[in-house]
Amino acid sequence: MSADKWCARTDLALETQESLKKANTDMRGVNFSEKKLDNGIIVSVVTIDSENAVRATGRPKGKYVTIEAAMLSEGDEECCQAVTRELSRELKSFVKAVCDKRIYAALVVGLGNRNVTPDALGPRCVDSLFITRHIVKEYGRYAFSNENVNSVCGLVPGRDGSDRHGVP
Repeated sequence: MSADKWCARTDLALETQESLKKANTDMRGVNFSEKKLDNGIIVSVVTIDSENAVRATGRPKGKYVTIEAAMLSEGDEECCQAVTRELSRELKSFVKAVCDKRIYAALVVGLGNRNVTPDALGPRCVDSLFITRHIVKEYGRYAFSNENVNSVCGLVPGRDGSDRHGVP
């Protein structure tokens, strides 16, 4: 493969946007905003909203949010709570944008290997969720004292397609 056809693959739209900027690529349709919070958290939003941007980034149209928190790796509990609040705000904004009704269902997939600490975030997040789908399906939303409870499901596939108990 020739060097001019080589393209770095990244999971983060933010990194894709930064590499396009460095390469002086046409950025029409790629919008970027950044919010720096007092506690050192940086929330970056890349919006891809044109066919030109889709071709340039190799990503579908959409809004891509990255939350960076350097202090998170140090186990700072305050920082962890601040990141949790910011993630919650972003998720609420996302749900409002895509759900035109008050009742919705969410599937949370916890990707990662729970046996490898740096990769265990996905499975651990799902472990911490209040899964409600089975209760809502069996008894309805009114089984809770709060009628605003929606259906939440969680899935943690193993690295080889097995479940958390190793069963394929």
